[in-house]
Amino acid sequence: MLKNLLRHRDDADALVFWGEDRVRRRLSRRELYAEVSRFAQALQAAGVACGDRVAAYLPNLPEALIAMLATAALGAIWSSGLARLSASRAFSTVSGKSSPRCCSAVDAYWYNGKAIDCPAKNAEVAAQLPSAARTIVVSYLDASPAVMAVRNGVRYADFVAPFTAAEIEFVALPFDHPLFIMFSSGTTGVPKCIRCTVTAVLLLQHLKEHQLHGDVRAGDRIFYFTTCGWMMWNWLVSGLASEPRCCSTTVRRSRPGPPASPSDPFSTTPTLSR
Repeated sequence: MLKNLLRHRDDADALVFWGEDRVRRRLSRRELYAEVSRFAQALQAAGVACGDRVAAYLPNLPEALIAMLATAALGAIWSSGLARLSASRAFSTVSGKSSPRCCSAVDAYWYNGKAIDCPAKNAEVAAQLPSAARTIVVSYLDASPAVMAVRNGVRYADFVAPFTAAEIEFVALPFDHPLFIMFSSGTTGVPKCIRCTVTAVLLLQHLKEHQLHGDVRAGDRIFYFTTCGWMMWNWLVSGLASEPRCCSTTVRRSRPGPPASPSDPFSTTPTLSR
């Protein structure tokens, strides 16, 4: 079923990204497939196998989608949280509870126009993860982020550099194989793990909600304003199975900005129904 998220390899948009008003990026379906292939090979080289866990605390940016799809292609289990989690919260929920084989983090991120640096937090979390063979630091604000203080740290670009894009060998999975580990909000105590399976989440629930409830059709655009720590991020990215023109992801300013133009290819105006 996961093959359906990457079954097209043409030059149509797969993803459009806005990082507040600072960064704009887009990936075609061909580029997305290539990046997932390279990241999956890098995970395998780091020892990730079917049933292992891969964690991340990242902004809602392209590398989060790439890492999730690569994890799922190997039959490993994905767990993600907000980039702005404190070190203790990141460890006690996303990282510590899943004992990940690899963990992804970010060098820094924009929050309401302000740059928030993460090197110290990355080092603190990685130091508490003996299970992690690699902590991959994504470049968002810094083209060459510092990783020396991060246990088993490696820059994202260096992690995938040895590998060229190739055909992805998707692991065949049983009906009830886990796809995601998500977490409750923590408002009623310590966040609790929620295990979500491939078929129940992607085949039954998300396809139903996208195509029947939302009337998403080939060529539409899907947008949901969410972080990687909320279940709606998982809902958003599985929208690729419904062949939208692109899935729009964004990290926006807290205060309202000017309305997006429908003619702007980077517009985040959602098209969820006709």
